[in-house]
Amino acid sequence: MKKLILLFSAIVLTGCIQTKIDTSSAEAFVETSDKVMEQLNGTAAEERELRRMLSEFQVAFGMSEMSGLFGGGSSRKNAKFEEALNSIEGKTADDLIKMLRDSKK
Repeated sequence: MKKLILLFSAIVLTGCIQTKIDTSSAEAFVETSDKVMEQLNGTAAEERELRRMLSEFQVAFGMSEMSGLFGGGSSRKNAKFEEALNSIEGKTADDLIKMLRDSKK
């Protein structure tokens, strides 16, 4: 019985842990931002806006990685892009919702 309770507790706790955005590489960003999008818990409008924003970041990040492959250098050297990535690094779905709400004040 104790094993069953421990197993159930572990499953519940695992479900409660929120994924954090990882901007260390395009692959890590896509993987973690997809998981974060699944965990969004705001209003419908907030969720749409954050999904759009994260999708745009995924495209931009992928393009920056591709430009590095073709000798054009990575756009991570672009200060605004780097600043934007740094602003969401390590953020959870709840953190992103809060950032969005704060930005509208």
